Amino acid sequence: MKRLCFLIPIACVVLLSACGKNGNKPANSQEAMMIGKWNLVKQTSSLYVDGAIKSASTLGVSDTQIAVVEFRADHNFIATSYFNSAGIGNTSPGSVISADTVRGTFALTPTELKLSTPDLAGFNQGIITAGSGSPSVIKLFAHVVYVTELTAATLKLHVEYTTTVTQDATTNRYLHMTDYSYTLAF
Repeated sequence: MKRLCFLIPIACVVLLSACGKNGNKPANSQEAMMIGKWNLVKQTSSLYVDGAIKSASTLGVSDTQIAVVEFRADHNFIATSYFNSAGIGNTSPGSVISADTVRGTFALTPTELKLSTPDLAGFNQGIITAGSGSPSVIKLFAHVVYVTELTAATLKLHVEYTTTVTQDATTNRYLHMTDYSYTLAF
């Protein structure tokens, strides 16, 4: 009986200390490398409508736009972009100031980065309009994100998502492809 009374507290200490070991730590080394705040330095985007390219652009960081993404150990992320037509930090009258924030969750698998949202906040690219007539019905059809490069200082993502847009009984398929290049924020 004395042995049992002695072993119970030891067993409790061992079990309780084991519960807290993994906490919010990433499951693998690749995921651990992603944890942190990343500055967007380059974004290359292409838009295809029904298989034909409609637009392509490459944007870089400038004095009027910046974007960051932070991947957290609890598998949440926040991506924010800022645009100011008069320059970041300038609040003069007449300048266009806007921000775009996307929040969600992520999971890194051996084949892809799973995001709970179809895209990340990036550099300002303007707005695509569907035209006049009845309101458009937009449906997310497919969504995939790949990590194309990950080092201690560089993160590159390839994002593809497909939507269908129906307006006035006409449906078009839109393929959005974006490559994001980040550097680790210090």
